[in-house]
Amino acid sequence: MRPVPSNSPVLVVKDLVIQAGPKDDPTTLVDGISFDVYPGEVVALVGESGSGKSMTMLSTLGLLPRGVRVTSGEILLGGQNLLTIAPEALRKVRGGDLSMIFQDPMTSLNPVQRISTQLAEMITLHEKGLSREQVREKSLRLLKLVHLPEPERRLRAFPHELSGGQRQRVMIAMAIAHEPRMLIADEPTTALDVTVQAQVMDVLQEVRERIGSSLVLVTHDLGLVAENADRVLVMFKGRIVESGSVIDIFERPRDPYTIRLLSSILPVTGDHVGTATAVHSIVTADQADETEAHAAANAVVRVKDVKVHYPMRGAWGRKVEPFKAVDGVSFDLSAGTTMGLVGESGCGKSTLVRAILGMQKLTAGSVNFEGKDVSAMSDRQRRPLRPAIQAVFQDPYSSLDPRLSVHDIVAEPLRINGKYTAARVEEVLDQVGLTKEMAGRRPAEFSGGQRQRIGIARALALKPQVLVLDEPTSALDVSIQAQVIALLKDLQAELGLAYLFVSHDLSVVRTLANHVAVMYQGTFVETGPTARVFDSPQHAYTQRLLASAPVPDPRRRQRSGVAAA
Repeated sequence: MRPVPSNSPVLVVKDLVIQAGPKDDPTTLVDGISFDVYPGEVVALVGESGSGKSMTMLSTLGLLPRGVRVTSGEILLGGQNLLTIAPEALRKVRGGDLSMIFQDPMTSLNPVQRISTQLAEMITLHEKGLSREQVREKSLRLLKLVHLPEPERRLRAFPHELSGGQRQRVMIAMAIAHEPRMLIADEPTTALDVTVQAQVMDVLQEVRERIGSSLVLVTHDLGLVAENADRVLVMFKGRIVESGSVIDIFERPRDPYTIRLLSSILPVTGDHVGTATAVHSIVTADQADETEAHAAANAVVRVKDVKVHYPMRGAWGRKVEPFKAVDGVSFDLSAGTTMGLVGESGCGKSTLVRAILGMQKLTAGSVNFEGKDVSAMSDRQRRPLRPAIQAVFQDPYSSLDPRLSVHDIVAEPLRINGKYTAARVEEVLDQVGLTKEMAGRRPAEFSGGQRQRIGIARALALKPQVLVLDEPTSALDVSIQAQVIALLKDLQAELGLAYLFVSHDLSVVRTLANHVAVMYQGTFVETGPTARVFDSPQHAYTQRLLASAPVPDPRRRQRSGVAAA
């Protein structure tokens, strides 16, 4: 770990208060926090959603949302108070001495402009008088610095033509264009697969060290914190409740909230459980062997040699080999068991899920439910079986209709199928830990974890036998994530549900799944009991996937090398 330099801090935040709402009755979002960041230091800012992390960092750039304001305190960058300088001077600081990498590159990059145009705009913002060729040369140099493959080609691309990892590399290139003294990264890897997460963090650390920047890493991923931070600030309800070196925070936490946060960490493999990690119920290999044998004999869902191929056309309309999104996949799923499905973006997970849900036509193979080949049925024939297989989606913020009350959201599938009763809505809300008093409220009034409970309640309304869970915890903080996992386990034990659990979070899969399938380029490259696959992976891709998972133990930092995302 790098020693903390003894010279003057780059960034000083002192007694910062941020409020929203009417001035005579404000809501305090950040309540008098103070911290320093020194040259070359990586400081992690952690805490649950709504704790004030992002508001704190947005205030340094003068980018607070409308209606939110700094009411007192100081933010000093190199001794200059960013809260009192003129707007023109602040614009020179942004992207110059202070730069930020935002969470979602798809919303941060302009979708109708090529990468070259967006990089040029950033470069010329602080470097006037450059020729077009000089701007292009610097753009290429920046893309090479962040190890973006084929930089000349990527300059001509639009954001949607790049992968998630490539888009995030472009965001890093834009942020370092003027070699800032201070970098802020706000959840820079949240939407990325574990292998791409590792690559992006490698790139970020490499370029940060090369240009000599300090970094504030805003994240809820404690594995990333353990592997990258020198110092940690823990925020809770607008205050910093604990701060210290990464070793002290992980091994000797003092505040009850920090202890609770660390106890929510889930292990990936048996030897990756840190000293702060709570004991979680993990399915053993022997238990999974019994489950596997039971699943084969009592399969509710049987997927057999499923193929989904898309026809392709070459130049001049010439036929070429089809794109094999899913290519010969088979597995069984029985009541009361969980099948984990892992793999990087583009490997075919979503296509397979759509095929199982009857939303994607098969090229070959079959999907059987209780002995019936549903993949061969017409929509009309399949309709009576649809309530038996339901889905819970990734984003609880966009998968719920914001105009409907909770009661109406849960009641909607019941009404469509002619099975609505108010008692059933109340019953299913109770099953997921929501009270009947909450039924009249709308999604915007709930936290992320509560919204995901609403999504689960909607899926349970028709009394399904199978739930397809598509990244149901990826948008949640680690402590809320643990609560949703506990709920899913309780529901499975109570109702005998079968789960197909799709996730890029290997620790969640390890905790929840009896059996796991590793998908790569449309096929299962490795399957087996979860404990066995995670602790003794046989396929090279599985080994790479597990090696990329951040380890929540700061004494076991493992980053090495930079690959293409």
